[in-house]
This record gives sequence, structure tokens and C-alpha cells, in this order.
Amino acid sequence: MPRILFVPVGGSPVELAIPRGLEAMQQQVGGYIEMVTLEDGIDLVCNEEGKLDGYPINRRIPEIRDTVRGDFFISRHDDEGETVDLTDEDVKKYTKRFS
Repeated sequence: MPRILFVPVGGSPVELAIPRGLEAMQQQVGGYIEMVTLEDGIDLVCNEEGKLDGYPINRRIPEIRDTVRGDFFISRHDDEGETVDLTDEDVKKYTKRFS
């Protein structure tokens, strides 16, 4: 189960481990997923219909020049695109950024 950083609306980031696969990712964000690359190997995973469904604003993300609505999480992927554990440095960096 890969280690991710879950960022709830209005809350502080929380380190979690989720099962591999699309279903587990969709469960975390409450629907269909959208993956946005923040940097090499790091993805922000959110609900792709968050705006359409009227989800509350969570955070502003400069990389996409927009806001993310609803809960999202940060994950890392390998060269094959599989979700793998965030490193300790990743957790520290993104916890600081989204706190």
C-alpha cells in the first residue's frame, strides 16, 4: 500500500497508506480522478469534476494557475507510472507547503 499525503478541505495534510489501484484513488477524492504533475515523479490527485459538482475550494495550486476543489492527495509514481511510496523528504516538503 503506497504512502500518500492526503489534503482535506480546511484541514492539515495527513500521511496515509492506500491500496493500489484506481478504485482506492477515486475513494480518496470522491469520484473520477484527475492527476496533475507538480514535479518529476510527484502527482496531485483530485476529483476531476470538483468544480462542476460545486466542491469547496481546497488550495490554490500555482503549477496549474487555478484552485483545487475538494479533497486531494499527493503521490509519487515510478518510471512505469505505478504509484509508489512518497519519500520522507516528499512528506516533509508537501506537509509544509499545504499546512
